[in-house]
Amino acid sequence: MSNHEITFTEAQQMTSAYQNDPRFLGQTVSCVIPKDIIYEIFANPDAANLKLYFAKNAANELTIVTLGADINNLDITNKIMNRLPKCPAVCIGNSL
Repeated sequence: MSNHEITFTEAQQMTSAYQNDPRFLGQTVSCVIPKDIIYEIFANPDAANLKLYFAKNAANELTIVTLGADINNLDITNKIMNRLPKCPAVCIGNSL
């Protein structure tokens, strides 16, 4: 297991803590990031990392803004992605 990997049980505990927190009830629980978006971000040779920002869209819904970051974790702003499919709207049978 790498330094960043967690067990399924840990993931369930963490996501349940968020989903059952009264402050976040009814909010987006996850976003789907299609593979092609990741490929587009990493097409930039300076992109060493994928950075996710939690954000609120114009409808005041929780979303994720996705972009690349260089080896120093500085944002690469030439390709910024959003409008990701949100769950529960598009996801059936979430395991977390």
